[in-house]
Formats: sequence, C-alpha cells, structure tokens
Amino acid sequence: MDVHRCRFVDYNPAGITALAFSRRSELDQNASPDLRLAVGRDNGDIEIWNPRWNWLHETTLRGGKGRSVEGLAWSDSGDSSGKPRLFSIGGSTAITEWNVSTGQPRVNYDCHSGVIWCIAVSDDGTKLAAGCENGSVVVVDLSGGPGVMEHSRVLQRHTCRVLSLAWRGSQVVGGCSDARIRVWDEDGSTIATMKVDTAKGPVAQDDATLVWTVAVVKRAKGDLIVSGDSTGSVKFWDCTHFALNQSFKTHEADILCLAVDAAGDAVFSAGVDKTIACYESVGKRWNQTNVRGYNAHDVRALATYEAKNLSLLASGGVEKVLVVASVNEFAQGPYRKFSVAPPRTQTLVYGSIVAMWNGQTVKLWRRLEGGQRRLVCKLTMSADDNISDVAMFGSLLAVSSLQETKLFELEEVLSSKGHPVLKPNKLMDLEGAHLTVFSPAGELLLISSDSVILISLNEELAPIEELQVPEAVLKGNLIAHGHETEIVAAAFSDTHLALSRRSGHTEIFVRGDRGFKHARTLMRLSAAPATAMAFTGAKTLVVATADNKVVEFDLGSGLLTEWSRSNPEIPDPVASSVDHCTGMFLDPSSKHSQRVWMWGATWLAFVDTSTNIPVERVPKRRLDGEETAKPVTSENQTTTAFWSTSKYRPIIGAEIVDGNELVVVERPAFDIPLPAAFWSKKKKRVD
Repeated sequence: MDVHRCRFVDYNPAGITALAFSRRSELDQNASPDLRLAVGRDNGDIEIWNPRWNWLHETTLRGGKGRSVEGLAWSDSGDSSGKPRLFSIGGSTAITEWNVSTGQPRVNYDCHSGVIWCIAVSDDGTKLAAGCENGSVVVVDLSGGPGVMEHSRVLQRHTCRVLSLAWRGSQVVGGCSDARIRVWDEDGSTIATMKVDTAKGPVAQDDATLVWTVAVVKRAKGDLIVSGDSTGSVKFWDCTHFALNQSFKTHEADILCLAVDAAGDAVFSAGVDKTIACYESVGKRWNQTNVRGYNAHDVRALATYEAKNLSLLASGGVEKVLVVASVNEFAQGPYRKFSVAPPRTQTLVYGSIVAMWNGQTVKLWRRLEGGQRRLVCKLTMSADDNISDVAMFGSLLAVSSLQETKLFELEEVLSSKGHPVLKPNKLMDLEGAHLTVFSPAGELLLISSDSVILISLNEELAPIEELQVPEAVLKGNLIAHGHETEIVAAAFSDTHLALSRRSGHTEIFVRGDRGFKHARTLMRLSAAPATAMAFTGAKTLVVATADNKVVEFDLGSGLLTEWSRSNPEIPDPVASSVDHCTGMFLDPSSKHSQRVWMWGATWLAFVDTSTNIPVERVPKRRLDGEETAKPVTSENQTTTAFWSTSKYRPIIGAEIVDGNELVVVERPAFDIPLPAAFWSKKKKRVD
C-alpha cells in the first residue's frame, strides 16, 4: 500500500493562557473522581482534561473570534450534585460561568469596573473576587448555586490596575500595576500596602514594576504572601506585620505565575525566561533549590494538585503544549510534554481533498499528482463561534459550531489563474452540534448535548428524525448510576449506527423501514469511554477505549466476539502509549473486510479481527511453573493480524483513499510558528 505523507496542512494550535484544577489538594485522601484540569487558550477555547487513563481529553468549551481566556477558577459552592463550577474571564468586563456538560455559558456577569485582569475564588468557594482595570476589586457571591452570581461588595479602590488576586481567609491579597501589593479586609478597607523593588539597569524604566502574580502560603506556623513581579523577583512577605522576609532574583525576566504545594512547604515560579523555579522551606527560611526547563517558551500558567495517590504540577504558555510533572519529584522526576496534535481531530481526508478547520476557518486542499497540492477553498464563517466539527459527503460540506450548522454544496469553478477551485454555495442552516457525521447513504447526523438529529437529504426518506433511547434503558443504565450521558463517539455502517457515551455505554441503532431504531445497549466493560469506533464487514463493531483496549462486539448478540475474548490486549507500542486512539477506519479492500486502522498522535496501526494476534510464551513467576502468553511487538514482524509504527508523528489525520493509498497528515512541532523566545544573557539561546 502506498503511503502519502501530508505536511502542508497549516494547523496552528492556540497558546495556553490559564490553568486550573477543579478540586483543592487533599493530602489525606485519594484524588477525587471528578478531578479535572481546565486549560484556557488564547482563541477562547477551554479544554477539560481528566487525569485518569493517561490524561483523557473529555470536552472543549468553544470560544470565538476575538476572545481569549485570561483567567480560570473553579468553585464547588451551591451545586447540589457536588460538581464544581467553572468561571472564566477574557479581555472584557464580564465573568462567564460555564455549563461543562453542554459546553455553553450559563451566565455572564458584568462587573462594570473596566476590563477584568484576574479572578480568584475564596477557600470556601462562596465568593469570587475580580481585579479590574480601574483599580476596583469586585466581590461576587456564588452561594446561590449554578448560574447565580450576585453582587456582594466593591473593595476600596486605588488608581492602578489590579493584576493578580489571592484569598487569605476572608482577606483579599492583590498585586497591582503601581509596584504595590495590597491587602483588603472583609469590610472592603485596605489594611496593608507593601511596595516591591523598581527595575534597575541601563534601560530607562518609566513605568512602575508590575506585580503580575501573588499567592498565599497557608501554614500552621504563620501564613506568608508570595509575589512575582516584572523585575524577575520572588518575594516572601510576613502576614503578621506585612513586612518583607526574603527576596530571590531567580528569573531574568517577568514572573507571570506562582503555585504553592498542599503542605505549604514549596513554592513554584515561572515566567518569560521559560524556567520553573522551586523554593522550599527549611526551618524559618526559604531556599531556592531547583530550576527546571520543561518549556521552550514563556510560561504563562502554573497549577498544582496533590492527594494521597497523586502529585501534579501543570504548566503551559506560548509554546502551546501542556506539560505535566510531579510536585514531589520536581528536582529529578519525569515529566510529560503533550503533543501539538489537537486532542480531537480537526482534519478530514475525503478522496483527493484534505480539509482542516481552526477557529472560524475551513481550508480544503486538493492532492495532485507528483506529491503536489493546491488550496481549492478557504471558507470563513460569518458567526463568531469557533468551529466544533466538519463532515463531507460527495459535494456536500457540513460545518458545525455549538450554535449552528451550515450545509454547503461545493461547486467546481475556475479561478482567476485558470485553476479549478471549489466554490461553497450555502444550502441551509441547521442546529448546532459538537459531533457531525455523514452516513454512507448521505444522511447528516448532528449530535449535541441534548439531542441526536438525523437529517436526510433524500426525498424518499423522512427529512428529519430525532433518535431516541428508550427512557427505561436511559434511566436504568445511565442516570440511575450518575453516569455522564454526553455522546463522545459515533460510527455508521449501511445498516447500523453506534453512539458511545462518556460513561462507557454504547448504544446500537438498526436501520428499518422508518429510519433508525434503538436495538440494544452493549455491555459496559469498564468506566473508560470510547475514543474511536468502526464497523467491520463481518457485522461487528470495533471499539478503542481510553485505557488503550481494543474490543469487538457482535451486532447480533451484543456480546464480545471470539476474537475479542482470545485477544484481550494489543501489543506495544499502542498498548503502552500515552496518546489515545484519535481515529479509526475500516480498510475498504474486500480482501481485508475485518482490518481496522487506528491512529494516535504518535502511532499508526491496524488490527485484523479475522486472525488472532501472535503471542510469545514467557515464563510466569509462579510455583506451578505455568506459562502465560502476551502479544508480541509486531513492528518488527510481518504478521497480518496486527501492525504498528511510530514513524509518523505527530499525526493529525489519516485515511485510506482509492483502496490502495494511505494518506497520513502530520504537523511537526518545528513547523508551528512561534514568536522569538527570551534570550538569556547567562546561557545560549534554547528556542
């Protein structure tokens, strides 16, 4: 089979601007099952990541044109279900509360005090403080529950921007643009003001030092305030007399973020010079102990979470990738730098067309002979919302956001240079969706948080059909056990439709004379949700799950097939990869009706469910002397049952076209444009 590598797709991820964990650290308990990490980006998107299963991306709250996420905060106040509430700010005068389940904003609260620079939630989760452009700190009451934000008070105003905030009990600590740190009491009065150093050097500094970030270290022997400013200094302040205890000049440029461990014994700082520094408490003094360079560019956000079984230090910034390390093993421990590939595919291969969408724009390239390509269509949506999904069928192009879906017909015309290009002609406006799929018959499936709509463009079929799961099944399998019901994956065959939910349940629908009807719910093998699915020619469904398992279900019985029972695991590197299966498709060749291709950001593989995967016998360390079998690593073998490679990376799309050509779309990290990084005076440039 010929392989066509496409590296011309100019996918450009957005930079990371904010990070926040949904729960506070709990050293005496295991990590909460609903622990999530919110990742804010400069295109307005907020990604929700689950630390389970090697960091599973669950959903993306879509932003829009001209929007950016400049701050994130979680609160567990007022929600009877116990689920934390997510708040964000982004270059406006409003605070947005999000409904994470639907991906839609619950409410926007306008502070009427200029652009909001920072937010912070109180320790008990009932108050949210917002630092504003005009020097005000607005305190909002969150005790009313989800969707309710009520004005509480405005703290004493000063003639400077409030750049950063932190809570100390009922007090609010703020870092300001006039080189000062202020502390407000619960009645709104300013009870302390601390001044940081001004910048020194050959370059004239007309502006005051900016206190970009503050944090509060809570300890039994006395709380401390920590500040990071535009001179690169980290300062520790006593909370009894509000006097300076210690100062460190660890960084060579602005410090943009701070994080504190759960015990109050370690503080982390990061900023423009790309490094993360650690300060540890030794007796009554603090020492700067370690500096690590996880990131290759400015670090704009830090977040920590610790529990009995988990220790996390997350960072991100202009490099556009998330980095996760350990608080406990910061000095020499391992870390994971996530791939630049999007967590959900934003690329589509359809025949000779390669499509990519980002923000409000869809680009279509046509692959030509000799490895050439030509941009044949660039479509920019009039709406401000970011695109959530795109699908193609024949000459039809469906472009979805959470608010609306637009259906276009692509007409081939000649450009001014005489080249054939595609002109999009709008056919209709439809409901919004986070998943958009065409069936083999050309029906359009739109999946949103509250509905599943199947739209037929064939006059002989029902024009619009809403797929329903019987209420008894829904309540019995999902709602009664508190499972998440959001649909995260979908797959079509000529006769069947599979919809998989975040809970790990998969619903099967069968095509009848009057459309698709619910047939059964497949057995739930684990809590790990499906990441990709595909039907085979043997009337089976192959499912890849978040725990790197590949299982096959018989559509007639709804049970595991003999192949799945005989092959409970797939070989490395897929089984041990930290990158989940992002896409799956059936080999169109009639010779391989049960061969399914899969791909993740760093691997490409196929598995043939008509043949068992070869195994090798290895001694099992048991007294009875029995042996056990494990799958072989087949990258070095010629078996037709399983094959994998890590040659292509990072992969952002793959598909077989014309029966014998495998198209692999890659986006190397070195091709992604970045601004110039900080050039240290003490060491060589590392960007």
